[in-house]
Amino acid sequence: MVKQLNLTAEQAHQYGVDGIIPLPGVFKDWVDLLRAGVEKNLTSPGEFATDSIQEEGRGRFLDDYCNWQRISEYHEFATQSPCSAIAEQAMQCRARLFHEHLVMKSAGTAKATPWHHDISYYCVEGTQSASIWIALDPVPLPNAVQFVAGSHLSGKTYYPKRFLDNSNYDYPSGDYSEIPNLSSEEMKMKILRWECQPGDAVMFDFRTLHGTSAAKLEGPRRAIAWRWLGDDMVFHQRPGRTSPPYPELKLSTGDCLPAELFPTLPA
Repeated sequence: MVKQLNLTAEQAHQYGVDGIIPLPGVFKDWVDLLRAGVEKNLTSPGEFATDSIQEEGRGRFLDDYCNWQRISEYHEFATQSPCSAIAEQAMQCRARLFHEHLVMKSAGTAKATPWHHDISYYCVEGTQSASIWIALDPVPLPNAVQFVAGSHLSGKTYYPKRFLDNSNYDYPSGDYSEIPNLSSEEMKMKILRWECQPGDAVMFDFRTLHGTSAAKLEGPRRAIAWRWLGDDMVFHQRPGRTSPPYPELKLSTGDCLPAELFPTLPA
């Protein structure tokens, strides 16, 4: 396994323009390690895990966060893989680990993820960020995550959505905007999505709008995303509980983030 991996100048430029780029095959040598970590995670979920069965037993959805220090395979990936180096090249600054996020959907799951961007769920604010989402199972095109290219540059923070019913969080309207109707004729948005094989990844800005269709999963979909913070990221107090909640943070909006909780890992 080799840690060093360089983005091309074109990839780095496209990341700035679209807020999203594919990384085919970049983590294929790390799939077995990550799958082993996921199995440990599923056997022993963390304190922030949510696990739900859809109505009429039509599939299972589980997600979990912040386990990289207690699961050895996650720790090895975080410190030895090229993940942090790729994030640094995309953001053009140092990368600090925010958290890892496991998402597991079982075969038979048939529920759309509403359009959203991640920044409004988080306790941080800034323009330099990178989520590196890694497929651990094949993801056919109908089940792929869809992204709105360039949406990270809107200057807006959109209401976070409740994934259960697509309703907005009860946040103040002066600070948050409604997500546009992406299906309307006048929007003419550039929607990007990619079929993935295990080890393929997609990197996207925290501000990039994304979601999934309700296409039924024919097989399981395990994926793990690694969230990285750039130099200008600071604490931001949201009106409600964030994801992850980080209850130990006793900060005010605009404060610097503690390095002991969000470390710069070897790059």
